[in-house]
Amino acid sequence: MKTLIFSTTHHKQSKPDTIAKFLANQLETLNIKNQYINVGDLNLPMCDGYECYKNETVIKLQKEVNEANSFIICSPIYNYDLNAIAKNLIELCGQGFQDKVIGLAVTAGGQKSYMAPLSFINSLLIDYRCIIVPRYVYATSDAFNEDNTIIDETIQKRLTSLAESLTTITQKLQ
Repeated sequence: MKTLIFSTTHHKQSKPDTIAKFLANQLETLNIKNQYINVGDLNLPMCDGYECYKNETVIKLQKEVNEANSFIICSPIYNYDLNAIAKNLIELCGQGFQDKVIGLAVTAGGQKSYMAPLSFINSLLIDYRCIIVPRYVYATSDAFNEDNTIIDETIQKRLTSLAESLTTITQKLQ
């Protein structure tokens, strides 16, 4: 079993990136092979439906996605949805996500965007028949200190539970 953990930001000390690294450590504790990928570092082209699929980085990423069994996408919420980097990732590598398990962990400034990931989840369910871990993690700014370290124990427990649930579901499907 291999899990890819995507941080969909350009900033390596961002809240979603902190969450992605926390989840990678949790999966290591569970003896699950995983790979952390900061998608913002990949300099991926925007999906244009044609030329983008010829890009060498996209081809390499598609191969990694195809070989993985499960994924965790960590993203900030902007304009009541996951950010453009997360959406572009799905557009570029969508077929590789098909029929696989996906967990989500998102961050936002306040409580009012709690349901924002639902349209992204619906796309994964309908377009790619993904199996979504039912409890995604939604963390607000209050869960972090000024260095973006996770200080909220409830969020830490929920992230650990997300890693465990993703592992259990993926192993049952293999």
